[in-house]
Amino acid sequence: MPTAYERTRHGPEHVDRLRRTAADEVARTGAESNGENRCWCAGPGDAHRRELIELLLGSPYDPDRLRKAAVRAGWQVPRTLAVVALCRWPVPARRFLPSDVLTGLHQGLPCLVFPDPEGPGRRSTLHALLADDPGVVGPTVELRRAGSSWRLARRGLELLPADLLARHAVVHVTDHMRDLLLLQDPELSRELAARKLAPLQRLRPARRASLAETLLAYLECGRNAVAIAARLHVHPQTVRHRMRQITHLFGAGIDDPAQTLDYLIALHASRLLPDDRSAHYRRARPDDTARHAPLGGLPRQQVGVTGGSRHRPPRKKQRKVTTHES
Repeated sequence: MPTAYERTRHGPEHVDRLRRTAADEVARTGAESNGENRCWCAGPGDAHRRELIELLLGSPYDPDRLRKAAVRAGWQVPRTLAVVALCRWPVPARRFLPSDVLTGLHQGLPCLVFPDPEGPGRRSTLHALLADDPGVVGPTVELRRAGSSWRLARRGLELLPADLLARHAVVHVTDHMRDLLLLQDPELSRELAARKLAPLQRLRPARRASLAETLLAYLECGRNAVAIAARLHVHPQTVRHRMRQITHLFGAGIDDPAQTLDYLIALHASRLLPDDRSAHYRRARPDDTARHAPLGGLPRQQVGVTGGSRHRPPRKKQRKVTTHES
């Protein structure tokens, strides 16, 4: 699965080049900026700011050392902050930052420390800063947990699907905690999905997708056909018809509260992590749906399954008898 790095053409193979060039870029950016919009960054020519970044993100929390480093760097210590993992070093248009924003490198990767992210207007300010430079925003934390915000932001940048940043330049990791849990161990997530959703694997892709999204909505909408229909933009009768098929495939287990969480995890994992075994199964059994008995006990023409009508020999065309022949 391509990552956010790959989407921006700065994949893992580009990290080494980032390490060699980003520090020089930071130093140059800091030298060019000035006034209230000067770039507060950690570069080779600014040991105080480099120390401040390391104290915030890397070292064990030491409030006294942090306070002294902030004084030396001319940085006002905030109550809360969020760390942003950047896909690339900010382009020149983004080098002029608010005076309280820190940028720099940590562990060889570009990052941004954004104080007081929950304050009035701060979220829009952050989104404006990152509009052209995609990044993943870590959770808002107190200073002593700044390293945690950085680690979660970096993990989100490494693991979240590429199309997520294609749709949203700024991704908040707190909106995708569940996905990160599943992506942290993809092998385990795929195995659970393969086991719990095995009954769907004998269906064609379109039917499998529609039943999977219906089952997910069924579990998340309190098993209410009207609510499910509104979510899926289909008729309630369509939902009931699909649920008869799902019950036929899965049995009563889908209504067992003890299994609900397993099914939810499996369904979300299957959307994040497609399993190659599914494609192999489809190649081995290309016409499996047509061979199986009608789902829900209904005739095929009623459930809309193609290829199930009985073969009938063509009728013989009767020759019209003329008056002369009779």
